[in-house]
Amino acid sequence: MKKITAQIPNAFTRANLFFGVLGITFALQGKHGAAFGCMVVSAVFDFFDGFMARLLKVASPIGKELDSLADVVTFGVLPGLMVYTLYHQLVDAPLWPSYFAFAIPVLSAFRLAKFNLDETQRENFKGMPTPANALFIGAMVCWISRAGFRFDYYTYLLPVCSVLLSLLLVSRIPLLALKFNTRRKREWLKISFLAVSAVLVILFKFAAAAVIFPLYFIVSFIYFRIHEIQSRN
Repeated sequence: MKKITAQIPNAFTRANLFFGVLGITFALQGKHGAAFGCMVVSAVFDFFDGFMARLLKVASPIGKELDSLADVVTFGVLPGLMVYTLYHQLVDAPLWPSYFAFAIPVLSAFRLAKFNLDETQRENFKGMPTPANALFIGAMVCWISRAGFRFDYYTYLLPVCSVLLSLLLVSRIPLLALKFNTRRKREWLKISFLAVSAVLVILFKFAAAAVIFPLYFIVSFIYFRIHEIQSRN
């Protein structure tokens, strides 16, 4: 029975990988909305694989490695391909900025390798988590593609963000991990952030990412500031 229970988190991880690969096929076809939808579904499975591993107390080294491999595909290769293929669809767009998209999978893989070796990131993150980075970039791609594939100078923002945000992946900035622990008093911040994010997505769809992204940094700052004050008392 224990062996079967131990496979439950890995089943969620495999589902993450499946939808990541499916998203890649959509990205290669230029169907960015469908690719982003697969990414969102994968993010849900990615959340629950760790949640189930902690809940069932069946965390394992192979599960940790499998999770990172799935994340490289879903939150590294997939958003990189979305940026790359979008630029090749834009009318009259230069192609050289599309190659900056390769920074996403390269630095995502480096971040995940560091994460597996860094014991200080068990509770919270240092650097941008790969799912957050991928979802923000994916939302930008969908927003631009829905504008009609017209090239304008604001479109340069996409490759610039691809590089800058990918550099945040390997930074040492402390950021909030959405792992819930009922014994902590600061969990209301995480719940509030998720609730506000859900409302923003419902109201503004892809454009909500422009608010959710900076809000994540603000909530993280408040979270760690409260922790610092509580540690002193």
